[in-house]
Amino acid sequence: MATNVVETIDRSRMSGFQVRIVAICAAVLIVDGFDAQALGFAIPSLARDWGVEPSAFTLAATVGVAGLLVGSLLVGALSDRWGRRPVTIAGLTVITLTMFLTAGVSSMAWLVVLRFFTSVAVGALTPNLIALVSEYSPQRRRMFTVAVAISGFALGGVIGGFLSAWLIPLVNWHGVFITGGILTLVTGAAVVLGVPESVRVLTMSGRQDAVRRIMSRITSPDEAASNDYVLVEERTARASVAALFRQGRALTTALVWLTFFMSLLVLYFGANWLPTILDAAGFEPAFALIGTSIFNVAMVLGALLAGFSADKVQRPAILIGAAFAGACLVFASLPLFAGTPMLLLVGLCVAGFFVQAGQASLAAFAGGLYPTSIRATGLGWGFGAGRIGSVAGPLIGGVLIAANLGPVSILALLAFPAALAATAVGTVGLRRGAHVAEVGASSAGAVHTSHGSELQGRAAVEEQS
Repeated sequence: MATNVVETIDRSRMSGFQVRIVAICAAVLIVDGFDAQALGFAIPSLARDWGVEPSAFTLAATVGVAGLLVGSLLVGALSDRWGRRPVTIAGLTVITLTMFLTAGVSSMAWLVVLRFFTSVAVGALTPNLIALVSEYSPQRRRMFTVAVAISGFALGGVIGGFLSAWLIPLVNWHGVFITGGILTLVTGAAVVLGVPESVRVLTMSGRQDAVRRIMSRITSPDEAASNDYVLVEERTARASVAALFRQGRALTTALVWLTFFMSLLVLYFGANWLPTILDAAGFEPAFALIGTSIFNVAMVLGALLAGFSADKVQRPAILIGAAFAGACLVFASLPLFAGTPMLLLVGLCVAGFFVQAGQASLAAFAGGLYPTSIRATGLGWGFGAGRIGSVAGPLIGGVLIAANLGPVSILALLAFPAALAATAVGTVGLRRGAHVAEVGASSAGAVHTSHGSELQGRAAVEEQS
């Protein structure tokens, strides 16, 4: 019997096999978060060891984040051609090698090169792993499991900060990169042993025996053995970037890109420069790293809360806009706490909570703004705009530090991108609400004419929501 593999997963309970896949993918993303932020943890120690100013590492930080953009753009074509599992294993292999090599680097040029390739691999892994988590999760659990996986990246910053605070006094900055290489090697082994290929990829390639083996662990062996699994997906017209700006979508698309850009600018500014800024603000070097970990804990909590509540909120744009507005207010208030380091750290944690809560909800919200035929294009280019922001964040941070602005003043300036993100997504929400109401009114008459018209009217409203 022909059975849609996606529908089978959606109606099944979350098995231990699926939980294991989510857990391993989340663990890899935790290590990815550590690897991506390793340079930020090491910069204060590196600067002292090499006898240079922290701002000298601006190029290494910026090129590293640029690598994330390159990796994100490459992963789609590679995954479609080779499968998600081989791409994941290859990426982890590259990260392991480059982290070990970075531990012995002695020149800025080699540091820049190695951080670029590390970041390319991290950038390729992140969407690949999120796709795996999504494809192995039932629909009713998908938002939460994806949020758990996404929060793993921030959790890597938490663990990295505490590990670095312990390692650097013992073995200097070298230990940060050695530890990252070891952890990446371990999680790579876990992927090889415990994560299968995407069941959708296997189904599309006609590998029925492999699909049945996987589905027997999700449903039951008897049910899996009696089915021929197929992948039923909607066929759509070829999408284009130009379509994102047609039929009244130009302003919405521009505002969505602006929101992605500003939110990731703030997040990657903090990921790369927060230890250095806290160090300059008077925190002890070890506590500056611990403070960065606490900041990342707040971001994890923000992401999890957003994922848990995403399906329960009627107007997510209002929630996202409020989160970014809250971050703006907290950043702007930080100068009030300049003389009290602990209050300054608390304020930073609250701001991080708000920013990550907004960012974690943004992707799901943005996907609903476009019809199915151009939804993936809209999301892909939205994330592309965000990656540009993730490059701009470390670059702007280096410029501000080189300008000798006070550390608290630098943090307070983050209120501006947070305010722009809040304004942009709030405007999209207002426009969207008005448009949905208009579509609903125009389709109300069709609901009473016939069963087919009723479905058409509902689809029109759902497509806009």
